[in-house]
Amino acid sequence: MIFKNIAIALILLSSAASANNLSAGYDGILSPLPACDVPGPLPVEYYPTTQEWLNSNGGAIASAGRNPKTGRYFIAYDYAAFRTFPLTFQRWILAHECQHHQLKHTERPFQPGNRAKVNQDERAADCAAAKSLANLSKEQWEEITAVMVDSNRIDKFTGFPAHINRKQFGYHNDHKGRVKAVKQCLANIRR
Repeated sequence: MIFKNIAIALILLSSAASANNLSAGYDGILSPLPACDVPGPLPVEYYPTTQEWLNSNGGAIASAGRNPKTGRYFIAYDYAAFRTFPLTFQRWILAHECQHHQLKHTERPFQPGNRAKVNQDERAADCAAAKSLANLSKEQWEEITAVMVDSNRIDKFTGFPAHINRKQFGYHNDHKGRVKAVKQCLANIRR
């Protein structure tokens, strides 16, 4: 049921890419997709999908979840958006979504109305993703944060209205505040 709108075939993760060995695959998509360790014997399933599907499931460039019928973990990502982003930013998004699995955020129902919990989960996923990618170069981090802070570029895909106060919608939508928090996580990791 949850996957009925996904038009592109399932891609199974078969191998990992090191953080410093980023390469473009087909159509400018990171290849191979990075490993994401989850409980159980099966790897995370990656689903290239559409923004319409992601918007119907909360509105994002990517989303982590768990298929309630099979129990399989997945990461769905907006194929069209990904093709426009640098490979380092693609890696950041996928690392962030993977951390939702590793931090067990996908083990419980998503509660969009509980903004405090959502903000806490997003900060935790960002910090854990920063830790998992801490060996990226300074230039790669500058590229990631430059895209993160460019709300016009992000909003083009998520449909978020540019004219409103982003901070009122929480951490995930306050791009400048998010970059500041990620930089603080990196500083703490590198101590």
